[in-house]
Amino acid sequence: MPARSFKMTKARQIMSKFKPPAGSGSLLSRRRLLDKINEGLNRRLVLIHGPAGFGKTTLAVQWRQVLIERGARVAWLSLDTEDDELERFLCYMVEAIRYVEPSIGIDAIS
Repeated sequence: MPARSFKMTKARQIMSKFKPPAGSGSLLSRRRLLDKINEGLNRRLVLIHGPAGFGKTTLAVQWRQVLIERGARVAWLSLDTEDDELERFLCYMVEAIRYVEPSIGIDAIS
């Protein structure tokens, strides 16, 4: 079966994928884990991995806030099971990066 083509357009994008979940302000601070993640800032990739319900998203939201407070530009991308198509994933990834740096990926989208 031929691979189906996925043409990303602004109309087809799910805009909520580019926004982190809103925090309630009363989230449990994960200071030790934030310190551990910050140790990896000089690496190319930091992976947050754990079972469902163990606070991965909460940790990512808190880390995003720390990075923004330090002056970093931070992209956010939430993925779902249907985003496992390479073309769809790459389109969303480029668009997430363009939220913080609009000049990046203009040619890649086409």
